[in-house]
Order: sequence, then C-alpha cells, then structure tokens
Amino acid sequence: MDDRHGMVMIVEENELVCVNELQNDLPYLAWVEFEDKGRDALHTPVKCKLNYYHYAASKFRAKALEQMQRGLDQLLST
Repeated sequence: MDDRHGMVMIVEENELVCVNELQNDLPYLAWVEFEDKGRDALHTPVKCKLNYYHYAASKFRAKALEQMQRGLDQLLST
C-alpha cells in the first residue's frame, strides 16, 4: 500500500488480513467468512465478515481495498 506505514495485505484462500509488518505483523483488519457458495457470477459482491483488530483500523480499510484493486488490475493486465 502506498504510504502504508508498514501495512501489508496477506491473501489466503479463505481470508484477507491487513497487518503491520513493522509491529510484528500486528493485525489491523481481516475479511473472513466469505459467503461464496452457489455463486453464478464473478463480478457480483460476496458477503463476508470484516473484523477490526485495532482502534484505527477503519482509517486503513478504504486504502487497503484500493491497493488490492490496483494489484488485481495489474495481475489481470499482464
């Protein structure tokens, strides 16, 4: 993430976790419990649970999603 202050996104099969690598991978946000069973389209939203682990986590949520979108766009364009 640009101007990330140590923030990185860890992408796993069933979760996305935003952690601060400068603070021993302290978690800030986690997207978990994706309700993706029975989907019939890739472009539709998927319900999930968003866990906040830090008092300032909401400050990073939008930025994390923007950076993830840029990363996915980059991967898909190559």
